[in-house]
Amino acid sequence: MTASRIGYELPDGTIVSAYCALDGYIEFNGRILVESYQDPDDVQALVDGGRMRSIKTALTGDSRKLKNECGDYLADENDDYVHSHTREPQPLYDTERGDPLSVERGSFAAFCSGSEGEEFVYLFDRNEQWQAWRLERPEGGHENATPVATPVAIPGYMV
Repeated sequence: MTASRIGYELPDGTIVSAYCALDGYIEFNGRILVESYQDPDDVQALVDGGRMRSIKTALTGDSRKLKNECGDYLADENDDYVHSHTREPQPLYDTERGDPLSVERGSFAAFCSGSEGEEFVYLFDRNEQWQAWRLERPEGGHENATPVATPVAIPGYMV
C-alpha cells in the first residue's frame, strides 16, 4: 500500500487536495495522472470527489473476492482475483462506502506534511503542469517528524 495526496493549485496559491490510499507510487498514480488528467476541469473533478481508495480501479465499495465451491479464491487468466461488483476503471471514492466527503485546502507545507502517511504528493499547478514529490521522513526521526519533500520525475512526462 502506497498512500499519496493529489491536489491542484488555486490562483492565490492555496492547494486543494485529497488523500489516495492505494497505488500512490510514481509508476502508477503518476502515470495515470499525466495520461488521463491534463484538463483542469478533470483534475478538479478528481480531487473534489474527495478521499479515495484508488484513482483507477474496476472495483466498487461492495467488491469482494469470489470463491469457488471448495472455498478457494477464483482467479482469471492473468492470475488476478475475480471480484464481484466490478465496473469500468475509475476512481473509487470513500463517499461510495458512506464516508463523509473529505477535501483539504491549505498551504504547500500542509500539502507536503505527510499527515496521513503519504509517500508521494502530486500537484497540478497554476501552469497546468503535474509535479510530484516523494515524502521521506528523516532517518532515525520521530514518526511525526515533518517529511522531506524531494521532487521526482514522472516517467514519460516532460514539464
